[in-house]
Amino acid sequence: QDAETERFTLGAGALVLARAFLSGYDARASAREPMQALADVTGGSVYLAVCDGMEMVLIEACRPRSRMFTARLSVGSRVPLANSALGRAYLCALGPEARAPLVESLRLMRGNEWPALEESFTQSQKDWSSTGVCLSLGQFHSEINSAAIAVRGPDGELLVLNCGGPAHVFDEARLRQQITPELQKLARALAKATG
Repeated sequence: QDAETERFTLGAGALVLARAFLSGYDARASAREPMQALADVTGGSVYLAVCDGMEMVLIEACRPRSRMFTARLSVGSRVPLANSALGRAYLCALGPEARAPLVESLRLMRGNEWPALEESFTQSQKDWSSTGVCLSLGQFHSEINSAAIAVRGPDGELLVLNCGGPAHVFDEARLRQQITPELQKLARALAKATG
């Protein structure tokens, strides 16, 4: 607490807690190198995330070494379940019983926005049924498109991998034809590496 303003701020001890939390995810170490390789090959940002309440939290982030504009989310960034590829892949990978209350909460939280979000989520469910990958085409950020796939971690937790970038580079056709197979390959490698 600052003596003059009486305001509270986080201290260095918060880093110890964050490090302890992140060290519990062995998948991060296994995923880092192939995630960076995917980022470099595609020119997009590649993320690994877990669910926290009604949001996804990034636990690993890789950016291409090129200078192209990419999304600049970092470890600890939060993205919404309803309109991000990360959130949609997580929701689709859940069983119907676990998914239903979350979707109902999203419907209540998003109010008038929900009909449009529900329509794109329905499309994500169709995509997931056929490929295991969900897309977000400008729904999270109007200039960013991405694809995401869920994978089970060693303790059964759902982890989600995401790859995307500027919409004019990561158009729907590229996401479906190039990025989807790369994410499927990355998810298989991660599942194998983590058991």
